[in-house]
Amino acid sequence: SKNTSEIQIIDARDPSREPVCLAERCGGLEWYLEHRGDRFYLLSNVKPEGEYSVVSALVEPVLRGEPFRLDSVVSYDANDGIVLEDMQVFRSHCVLFERCKNQ
Repeated sequence: SKNTSEIQIIDARDPSREPVCLAERCGGLEWYLEHRGDRFYLLSNVKPEGEYSVVSALVEPVLRGEPFRLDSVVSYDANDGIVLEDMQVFRSHCVLFERCKNQ
């Protein structure tokens, strides 16, 4: 689908195991995944206004299929006038691609 996505994770240490679903397919939600160190970083339009935000989750609970928490990393209010479009995660920092709304 062009307006929804799903993310399944395979542990490279045990590739014969079944994939674990990190982000389920849900109409209108898009997920983009980056992995660094002990965390997954997800860019998603999960906010009610459909704006993108960045959340993270610890890798190990996800790989074990245990409940995990998504922690907010970057989130703009719809009234901020900033639109988050993309991200690139590096070893010690994250680059955000933003634009001013209405431009």
